[in-house]
Amino acid sequence: MSVAQSGGGSISVPSQGWGAEWEALDGRNDWDSQIVILQQPKLTNGNREIRASWAVGWVDRNTSTSRGPGRSGELRLGPTREEDRDSDKVVPSVFSFPLLFEDTTLEFARELYLEGPVEFFEDGKRIAYADAIYLDRVDGHGWIAGANYSFRERIGGSSYVLKVQADWLRISADGSLSSKRAKVTTSEFDVPSYYITTGDLRLDPTGDTDYPYEVRLRKNGIRIRDTVTLPLPPIDYFANEDGEPSLGGIQVGNDARFGSVIGLEYSRDLDESLGDKVNRWLGGDPENFRSRVRFDVSFLGSRGLLLDPGLRLRSPGRYRWDTDFAIIPDSGEDRGLVRVPEDDRSSLRTWVRSRGRFIRGPEEWIDVRLTRQSDAGVQAEFFEREFLRFEERQSWVHWRKASGADYYSASVVTNLDNFRSEVEELPEIEQVHLRQPIAGGKNWTLLHGYESDLGYYRREEGLLPFEGPFADGFGEVDSLRLAHQQTLESPLELGFAGARLVPFANLDWVGYSQDGLEEDEVSQLTGIAGVRLATTFWRSSANGGSTEISPSLGWREDVFFNQDDVPAAFDELETRQLEGEITDLRLRARWDLPAWLLKLDGEVNASYLGRSETAIENEWLPLSVFASASTKIGSVPIAITHNGVYSTTSESTEFANTLLDIRPTEKLDLQFSFGTGRNLAGFQTFEAATFAALYRFTPKWDIEGRHTIDLNNSQEALNTAFTIKRYGHDLLFELRIRDRTGEGVSVGIGIKPLLSARKRPRSRLSLFSDN
Repeated sequence: MSVAQSGGGSISVPSQGWGAEWEALDGRNDWDSQIVILQQPKLTNGNREIRASWAVGWVDRNTSTSRGPGRSGELRLGPTREEDRDSDKVVPSVFSFPLLFEDTTLEFARELYLEGPVEFFEDGKRIAYADAIYLDRVDGHGWIAGANYSFRERIGGSSYVLKVQADWLRISADGSLSSKRAKVTTSEFDVPSYYITTGDLRLDPTGDTDYPYEVRLRKNGIRIRDTVTLPLPPIDYFANEDGEPSLGGIQVGNDARFGSVIGLEYSRDLDESLGDKVNRWLGGDPENFRSRVRFDVSFLGSRGLLLDPGLRLRSPGRYRWDTDFAIIPDSGEDRGLVRVPEDDRSSLRTWVRSRGRFIRGPEEWIDVRLTRQSDAGVQAEFFEREFLRFEERQSWVHWRKASGADYYSASVVTNLDNFRSEVEELPEIEQVHLRQPIAGGKNWTLLHGYESDLGYYRREEGLLPFEGPFADGFGEVDSLRLAHQQTLESPLELGFAGARLVPFANLDWVGYSQDGLEEDEVSQLTGIAGVRLATTFWRSSANGGSTEISPSLGWREDVFFNQDDVPAAFDELETRQLEGEITDLRLRARWDLPAWLLKLDGEVNASYLGRSETAIENEWLPLSVFASASTKIGSVPIAITHNGVYSTTSESTEFANTLLDIRPTEKLDLQFSFGTGRNLAGFQTFEAATFAALYRFTPKWDIEGRHTIDLNNSQEALNTAFTIKRYGHDLLFELRIRDRTGEGVSVGIGIKPLLSARKRPRSRLSLFSDN
């Protein structure tokens, strides 16, 4: 064995890849190869740098270690054989180290070993380090000892830095990394508050430099403060997609309705082969799809185990389909907004819901929705927040297509819950032809459009007290209905004040196979003529301000009206006002006044019924109002919005809602609101005021309170809620306390890793949560 040593040196080959520096170089012979040993090597390429204590490379015999540039036996940093240079062999990337395993400038080395600490820097920031790294460049396999690696990951719609720690990482020829014992966390500190322990970690390269790995975890647990370990299911997520988080967090507490509550939510990808089959069956993009299953499990102390599994299917530009199935064995007493007696329902309560969109082209798609409850109380009792935001009632399939000036649609709407009062469409077909020019001259144009609807409709009345009967008193009726409308209008520019006059005429015909008593056929023919006058006045100022005022006046009257009987009401086609003389007034105004730090926006709509066979006397119809204003008093931002509907025949308010937002400091937000409303019979159903406050007393801590008072009769508190949120470097902690009238006090604690929780909101529009 021969040995040759030399002092410090460097080689720079920026046009070919990386440059190398070392303090000492040692060369040895070893059978069919030479060993090159570098002390304190530093390898650089642009903004990337690798440092180690030692580097050892096994070099083919036909490559010598002499350092003389251009002389025989030089230590070359390029391919040693022409066939190596042209090879398209895929070599792996470890810690995104193309230097070690991918860059052609180190192809002289058959094997590489780096002795640690081995550190990888990018833009001067250390993103990975290890005790030692070894790679066999012939077959692409190797290992990493004491690996600590940080890389960016996209999870749940947000971007995070994910840290992986493993005593041993195995390197495969395809570039993937795997370990039988590892820790994963999003913590910014060396000693995290929590981390995920996994007995089967796999990192598969994605080819995306921003989000380099697809992460899969099996045999998992979550370790909190190095004291408590809770089991976790398998976790899969893609690095470069916006999707649902794998770990939805843990919820514990004591609820006034359910008693002690413990909940856990997580999701994972379907088996790859199964997901591919589902995607092909749905006609998705074979290169861009996602199939995930979701599990939401909650133990409700006084009610039982609530299981709510779901399926999430995605292929951007092709389809989106979500399905969930909730089930709970429950014989307890309902205490929510809709209460079903125990004797009137099954002890096994279920709710299945599904919603999807399937895109057939840029102007054609199909929407699907299905909902079915075992009884009327499931949705309101166990999913109250979703119930208040949007109660899912109907099941339907809608097909829509646009083609030039024509719009086509077909739908089937059915009622799968027998306790509801609903109108079914079995089916309905519609065509709309947008108004198009058919004649004209120098200063005028005649526009023509039409709309046709054909459908079979069936009314089903629900069960009292959950759903009331139909207001017209005809009860359960079914009928075939054909409706057709022809429209003519001719917009005229008046030539002053920017005014436009639009005379129009409509011809409406509606035919029914039977009337509301299911006896005779019904038909209705209406001719309507009218005119609309509108303009917009606006002015801008030198300081960037603007003023805009848009008044409009409309008048319409039925030229003739012929109806041989009264049909049952199926939708707005029967309830619209076709008969009589109606005058419509509308005023919209906007002001932007930068000098006053003031923005105003408002709209008023009023209609006068001058003649009608259905009205006792001429009257103003209810007045609708919308207004908003935002300004600053000193340095305090203030915003107020109001919308309401007011009766013109009495002093009553049919509906009103006023919201005042104040931000006294950067850390404090205050909100005051007032609301009142009446039902169709004119009885006041609610009148309440709410005060809410959000205080961000540190960059990590939020305190939120909400208090609602009944102003109608009792003057008592309806709901009081208090929430503390802590946005940690790795955990979102929530403490919730709520006292609601008729229910009692509820206390809940939520712990979510930030990799599955929404980050702290920056917009004030989303500060106040829905409690």
